[in-house]
Amino acid sequence: MENLSKTVAETLIVVKEAAEFLQNPLEECSDGENPFTNIDILISDFLTRSLKKVVDVEVLSEEDVSIFKKPDDYFWLIDPIDGTMNFISGSPDVAISVALVDKDFNAIVSVVYLPFYDELFTATKNKGAYLNGERLGQTNSKLKIAAYGLPGDAPKRKESIVRALSLMIENNYVLRQSGSAVLDICYVSKGAWRAFFEEGLYVWDVAAANLIAQESGYQSFMSTQDKDFKCNYIVAEDEETLEEIKRFTDQTPTWDSAFKKA
Repeated sequence: MENLSKTVAETLIVVKEAAEFLQNPLEECSDGENPFTNIDILISDFLTRSLKKVVDVEVLSEEDVSIFKKPDDYFWLIDPIDGTMNFISGSPDVAISVALVDKDFNAIVSVVYLPFYDELFTATKNKGAYLNGERLGQTNSKLKIAAYGLPGDAPKRKESIVRALSLMIENNYVLRQSGSAVLDICYVSKGAWRAFFEEGLYVWDVAAANLIAQESGYQSFMSTQDKDFKCNYIVAEDEETLEEIKRFTDQTPTWDSAFKKA
């Protein structure tokens, strides 16, 4: 962990190489709450092998959760394709997400690639965030746009989701829904969206992009993940917006500040 700049440089090469698998034929799909394809598996296997050559620690991939035993130190946290439904349907709104995290899922290195837009986001803890090599800094969004996500178990959460969206509309927010939490968090990081929120996200959907947002100067909160690695998440351009969306989502009593930038 001594040379994190070298770790970022090597990791981004691995991630861009992994994106080449997206050109392979789509031969197998699984539906349900957390769908996957043969391409998810190919990317997951490639990242697992390759990242261990960068830093030889355990890997938690979305595709291999059942065999993972959380270590007491650092490990890789990867989402081979965030936005799998988008990928299956032909939408370009997908991301490959990689983070080197500590035992509490706080990232120290992040690489996120939006392959169909050729946008490469990187971040190092306390060293800043970058988009295609250009330093990111807080940029206030020009419009009051907030993105939101719908988890796979959205029918179970419909009352709280409808309440939050209704309050957002009543308070003159314009809403967007890309289908990729990683993409939306990165869009907050570059000043396109004012905020993003979602209930029931998996931690691998959040950790890498969250460090990018924090190192770009944005505010975020994440609830403690449950036994299935699920959590609630908000990121916003300022504390006022963050607190407003916390009220709208009625999460104030249960949210903690584990992911808030010091």
